[in-house]
Amino acid sequence: MYLVEQHIISVNDKRYKDLDRICFLSKNLYNAALYEIKQEFLRTGKWIRSGELNKKMVAENNVDYRAMSGSSSQQVLMSLDKNLKSYFSAIKAWKRDNKKFTGCPKFPRYKHKTKGRNVFSYSYAQFKHKGNFIFFPKKEGLSPLKTNCKEGSVKQVRFIPKADCYSIEVVYESSVKEQLPELKPEQILLEPTRRNTAPCIAWASYHIRALNPNANIVVAPSDHLILKEGEFLAAIEKGLDFVSQSDNLLTLGIKPNRPETGYGYIQIAEAAGDNFYKVKTFTEKPELELAKVFVESGEFYWNSGLFMWNVNTIIKANEALLPELTSKLAPGKDVYGTVQEKQFIDENFPACPNVSIDFGIMEKADNVYVSLGDFGWSDLGTWGSLYDLSPKDEAGNVALKCKSLIYNSKDNIVVLPDNKLAVIDGLEGYLIAESDNVLLICKKDEEHTIRKYVNDAQIKLGEEYI
Repeated sequence: MYLVEQHIISVNDKRYKDLDRICFLSKNLYNAALYEIKQEFLRTGKWIRSGELNKKMVAENNVDYRAMSGSSSQQVLMSLDKNLKSYFSAIKAWKRDNKKFTGCPKFPRYKHKTKGRNVFSYSYAQFKHKGNFIFFPKKEGLSPLKTNCKEGSVKQVRFIPKADCYSIEVVYESSVKEQLPELKPEQILLEPTRRNTAPCIAWASYHIRALNPNANIVVAPSDHLILKEGEFLAAIEKGLDFVSQSDNLLTLGIKPNRPETGYGYIQIAEAAGDNFYKVKTFTEKPELELAKVFVESGEFYWNSGLFMWNVNTIIKANEALLPELTSKLAPGKDVYGTVQEKQFIDENFPACPNVSIDFGIMEKADNVYVSLGDFGWSDLGTWGSLYDLSPKDEAGNVALKCKSLIYNSKDNIVVLPDNKLAVIDGLEGYLIAESDNVLLICKKDEEHTIRKYVNDAQIKLGEEYI
C-alpha cells in the first residue's frame, strides 16, 4: 500500500524560493514540450510520445530541457504524455456518448508565461534516502528534506504548487501483508498515486466486477475503532441484504453523543424499512455552533464513512456523476482481473480526477440511504474520540505516555513525551499535548480551533512548527 507524508511550505519558509524556482522551470519545459507536440501533430497528424520527444530535445540541446537534470526533465515529459493520453481517451469516450460529458474534452493548454507553475516530481531512482533525510540531485539546488518515512520505503517525491504555498508529497510504501497476512498478493490493489477515495473505489469496483459480476461491496476505513464486533457484523449483514435487493447506495450513521466538529453529519428523511432512512443532506465537519444544532435536533447522525452497495450500482453512479473518472477507468474493462491490469492502472490512474466518494457520489446521488448503527464506533482521528476511549482517573483526567501529578483538576487529557512529568493544578476540560517542538494547550471541547492554529503556524512560522 502507498501512503503519503505531506509537508506544507509557506512563503515565509526559506525553502519556498527554491521550490518556486524548480516548478517555474518545470512549467517552462512543459510549455516547450507542448509546443513541439502541437507542431508535430499539425505537420504529420501524429502524436509524438515522451520517449521520442526526449531524444529530440536532447539532440537539439533544448534550453528548457537543459535547465534541469536529465532525469527530472524526463519526468516532466512523461507527465505531459500522461495528460495527453487521458485527453485522447476522453475524446474517444466523448465521441461514443457525449451525453455523459458537460462538454467536449479540451486539449491541454499552455501554462501562464510568468504566473504559471507546474508540478515537479522525483522517482525513487533520482534521490537518496538516508536516515531521516531525502537528498535530491545537486543540479536542482534543493535542500535535503527531513522525513519520518522508513529508509528505503519512499517511492516518489512531488512538489505541488498551491495558491499561496507549496505542498511536498512524499509517497512511501507500507506493507498491507504485515497487517493482513492471510491475504493473497492478487487480493491487494495498490494505487500508483493518491487520487482520493472516488478513483480508488471505482478501480476496486471494476476489478471486483470482473471477478464477480453481481458482488455486494463493503467499503470500510482502516483507522476506525469498533468496540461491539457482534453488533457491527449484524449491521453489515443487514446492510448487504438491503443493497443486494435494491439499486441503492448505503452508508452507516452513528447517533452523536456530543457536538463533534471533526466528523461529517447525515440528515435523515423518511423511513424506508427496518432502520433504513432516505438521506436528506450531508454536511462535512461543521463549526461548533452548527454541530450543537445538529445534535439537539435529533435528525442528524455522524457519517461513519462505512459504505455498502452492489458493484453495478456504484459503477452506474460513477458513470452518471463522474464521467471524467469513468472515461479513465472504464476502457480497461477487458483487462481487469488479468495480468495486464497493473500496466493499465499505472498508465491511467494518475490521470483520474482528485475527488472524494462523499463529494463526487454520495452528496449528489438521489438513491442514498442510511442505516443507523450502535456498535461502539469511533474515528480515531480526533482528540475527543481519544479521550472517550482512554482510561481515566476518578476525576475524569486522561494522561497518556507521560508521568503526571494532577491536583484540583478534572476532565482533562494530557499527552506528553514519556520522559516528561506533567504537573497540573486547577484546570478543567483542557487538552495539553506536546510533539517535537510544539506545545498545545487549549479547551478540550474547542478542538475545531486546532485547524486555525495549524494554518496560523504555517503562515507565520513555516513548516518547522507543524
